[in-house]
Amino acid sequence: AMGHATGELIAYKHSVLPLNMKMILDLVTDVHAFQVFMNGAFNGDPHPGNLILCDDGKLGLIDYGQVKHLNLTQRIELAKLIIYLGDNDKSKIINAMTE
Repeated sequence: AMGHATGELIAYKHSVLPLNMKMILDLVTDVHAFQVFMNGAFNGDPHPGNLILCDDGKLGLIDYGQVKHLNLTQRIELAKLIIYLGDNDKSKIINAMTE
């Protein structure tokens, strides 16, 4: 058993059904991006042990013991850095990391 997420004890289950890993990873990425860029508050310790695939197909996120916060300026600078990384713009990456 893992612990309590909604007041009920949640036990590990093994699924014989194939998982759509692309869908799950896309969803996790979208959720964390929303937390970081829209809310400015996010789980500072994300790892697979903090994910639950619920019986209804929804994804449960647990263990928010390390919540981190970014203000609007920090979120904008992080977004710029991600764009620079995607563009492989080394000079902008270095500038963003050293400012």
